[in-house]
Amino acid sequence: MNTLLHIVHPYTWNLVGKSLVVGAIKEHSKRDKNIGTLGRTVLDTGGRILHYRSDHGQSIQGMLQNIALKTCPALEFLLDERVRTVVTTLRGCPLPDEKPEGIDEEKWKNLKEVYATQSALAEAVGTAELSIFIGGALEACLANTISFHNHYYRRNGEELMYIPELCATFDKERAKIVKKLLTEINVKEATYEEAMTMLRNGGRE
Repeated sequence: MNTLLHIVHPYTWNLVGKSLVVGAIKEHSKRDKNIGTLGRTVLDTGGRILHYRSDHGQSIQGMLQNIALKTCPALEFLLDERVRTVVTTLRGCPLPDEKPEGIDEEKWKNLKEVYATQSALAEAVGTAELSIFIGGALEACLANTISFHNHYYRRNGEELMYIPELCATFDKERAKIVKKLLTEINVKEATYEEAMTMLRNGGRE
């Protein structure tokens, strides 16, 4: 099965409150290990990974995000050359292809130098039979990314799923609402084990 793993703003895995923690977080060790296993399995079974950054990595915030991920051994697979990276806005969505009204040319030029446009993201996404979404925050960026993909990029017959246990969540009540909305657009909530079984069985549960 042609699988695409979408990893949305993974720095959220290392957030404790509003603080970005550098290195592995002990209480999240099982989650991080499972994320690493899932990522490597996707690559080793011929699937693709698309890493959505919220920063181009040159700002102080972006550099800290890089350090936080690079110092967590379970997430080293993100450095694999087979992982493709795009930069989306903090909301988890790309820029529109055309300049919106009210934005001057210089600012628009600067934004396009950092963030992917809708058509550029479409090219990066390509086609897939199964799209798996993990990252964070589930109730914010991740949900926005899934909804955008469903509306603009989802192919006929493409299955979409997300794995809550491999997502960062900061507002559990909001997450409950978001889960219901995702169900309404035919996006499946899956466990880590269910996703791994599908990958090992070539897409069959």
